[in-house]
Amino acid sequence: KNNVTFGFFHDTIASVAYEKEFLYSLHSLERNQKDKHSLAAIYMGSGLGAGFVLQNSLATRALAEYGHVLACLPDKYSDIGKLNEEEKEILKDYQNITPCACGNKYCFENLIREVVFRSKTSEEYIINTNEDALKHFASDKPERYELLKHLISLLLNSIINVMDVDLVVFTGRIFNSIEELKKDLDDLKMQYALKQLSVHCRIL
Repeated sequence: KNNVTFGFFHDTIASVAYEKEFLYSLHSLERNQKDKHSLAAIYMGSGLGAGFVLQNSLATRALAEYGHVLACLPDKYSDIGKLNEEEKEILKDYQNITPCACGNKYCFENLIREVVFRSKTSEEYIINTNEDALKHFASDKPERYELLKHLISLLLNSIINVMDVDLVVFTGRIFNSIEELKKDLDDLKMQYALKQLSVHCRIL
């Protein structure tokens, strides 16, 4: 009998292992990226997490719970007099945010759940991020979509600047359901990340 080794990992760590392996598949549209030595897979669904392959080694102890890194609103929210009505509602949601399970109020995951998608419970989050709601999210709620882009840009900034990865793969139902987000990723990458690092990093 053949010896088979099994491993149990956090789902985001398993996700990045799959994404790295799939780059070698003959069915992959991005097979030309298979020689990238360091990559991150960012999952956006019921939560937010990230897995890493660094120098061709699976990082089993890296920040899988990347969604609980602290984030912030854009600078414009410091001047309430210049905000439109929806932006004032966003600021109010931010000020009334409840603590996340991680203990922080202002982590990426909590800001996306409570401020971007206005969900206090998991049930509300499922409803507010269903396929139909996400499909029209950018056009129906442009200010909240701009906030989502800002948070993703901050997330990319920290991953690219700190981990210096060659490739970032986005996965999960939220990313897959908002078509505008896929088109905006390259611009978001350049917003905060160091230019000398971001120009070499491909976003999928």
